[in-house]
Amino acid sequence: MKGRTFALLQGLLLAGLSCLADPARAQPWDPARAVAQPEWVWADAQQLDSPQARISVQTFHAPALPLEVARRLAAASGQRLTRLQWAGPLLVLSGGRGAEHWLAQLQPRAGGTAGLVSRLAPAAPAGADFDPAALAPPGARRVLLVRGRNAAAPVSFSSFDCPGTPAQVAAAVRRALHAAGWSEVRPAGTARLPIATDVARPDAADAASLPADWRHSRDGRLSVHVHARARSVALTFWHHPQESS
Repeated sequence: MKGRTFALLQGLLLAGLSCLADPARAQPWDPARAVAQPEWVWADAQQLDSPQARISVQTFHAPALPLEVARRLAAASGQRLTRLQWAGPLLVLSGGRGAEHWLAQLQPRAGGTAGLVSRLAPAAPAGADFDPAALAPPGARRVLLVRGRNAAAPVSFSSFDCPGTPAQVAAAVRRALHAAGWSEVRPAGTARLPIATDVARPDAADAASLPADWRHSRDGRLSVHVHARARSVALTFWHHPQESS
């Protein structure tokens, strides 16, 4: 089984290379749920990540011949498995949808068919999983989220409108940053950046204790700014993934 899985992964990487440039990322199709045959026994999917691709491999056993299994898989695949061919004793289904490449191998076994279904998809760009909403204080309302489309430097900018005072927002964000593993970046001899204030909110100066620059071992760099408004507090994040830091 290990040798067959390794050969399958090699084939997936070669066959799906042309799909890696497509940025579309739909919710992965789940073959075990889509086929919905109670007599089919599915193992848990194995997930493998490489710098350029995400790969999942899932094995199953079905009490039917490979041709019948292929027919059911193809019908439930939503046009993901559209090509069929024999490779020695193996019946192979393959195809793609969007940026994904799918491959199924079916082999006769006592009492039915031993099957394997695999998916190859582009790896998520650095920083794509980072969500600054987890760092915003309770009650914050997202005003804007913009992500760069440059794969080499997918910087994102987000803005929140927060209740409370600047000092309260700064304290809540500081706690969230530390809890999430972020650490302050302050070059020697460099003072903290001042926080913008207005005459209606003189307590905004209390938020100056919140450092502007932070770094994370996995998520890269983050610039955080608190700005006092007349009736609320603006909180902004500039996020730079690790690869662009």
